[in-house]
Amino acid sequence: MKAKKIIITLAFAFLMLGLKAQTEYTYSSVIYMPKTAAYYSISISKEGKYETYEGKISEGNASINTNPVIEVLNKMSNEGWEVFNNNVVQLSMGLPTYYFFLRKKK
Repeated sequence: MKAKKIIITLAFAFLMLGLKAQTEYTYSSVIYMPKTAAYYSISISKEGKYETYEGKISEGNASINTNPVIEVLNKMSNEGWEVFNNNVVQLSMGLPTYYFFLRKKK
């Protein structure tokens, strides 16, 4: 009976350690919004800060040429961020908005 209590206690302790050992993340978002065929904006929310960049596409159309946001995502990837979800929303103006959600281990 005593051995059974010890085994149950050890199993419970390992279970609690396993629950505590779950990976914790910091989250971020990147939003790419074509403004016109040539102009776009990129908004970044991470670690309590918000930044917006605007630019002009040198080639193609801003709603199709997503190279500017890919550059931002690659830079963040090199900083340890990973894209875990993304979505494209078509607004009433007809231009898509691209949402990227990222996370980084704490």
